[in-house]
Amino acid sequence: MAGLKQVGLVLGRVVERQRASESLAWQATHDPVTALANRGLLLEHIGLTQDDIFNPAEVRSAVLLINIDRFRQVNDSLGHVVGDQVLRLIAERLRSSVGPDDLVARLSADEFVVLSYQSADANFCALAEQLQRAVSQPLMVGGHQMRLRAGIGISLISFEQNLPAAVLRSADSALRHARTRGSEQVYMFDAKLAAAVEQRIKDEAGLARAIAAVS
Repeated sequence: MAGLKQVGLVLGRVVERQRASESLAWQATHDPVTALANRGLLLEHIGLTQDDIFNPAEVRSAVLLINIDRFRQVNDSLGHVVGDQVLRLIAERLRSSVGPDDLVARLSADEFVVLSYQSADANFCALAEQLQRAVSQPLMVGGHQMRLRAGIGISLISFEQNLPAAVLRSADSALRHARTRGSEQVYMFDAKLAAAVEQRIKDEAGLARAIAAVS
């Protein structure tokens, strides 16, 4: 009996260590507030998508970067407890608005990302508008009713792109451009915007060299 008890204790410790290891692994790849994927896991999935076996003639993929307008005001005026509840509700709405194979992630306080796989003839702008409608439905949290809006930047994933981070940068550039057009706008990264971003990088590098030369 003593031997069986000892075996049971050993097995119990093994199970506890396994659970602790799984918990740490989950925490390393997920946002603690919303339980969505975090930046690291998102980048990993984008990288896998770039090397995917999917036929690009049949399936396309894109990153949709979503900024929740005026969310910081919610945090500042109502506190982080209410803010976290709002984030969890938005996360659930986004998950319910995408396909079962799509990945939803949270990047920062007010930014979410959807990594979406669609048929080749799918319209990612239509998906973006669907996500906006989901976000803009009235919210009731802690006795406070609110309605939030979302701006969205889209970057199609090319199978020839170099780095997953470059996909996110393209989506971020598209989001910034969308926000210059006003609230609740959608913009897809294109060749014109890519040229503008490249020129801005060159201008910033030239300015840095000029400052270094006179300092």
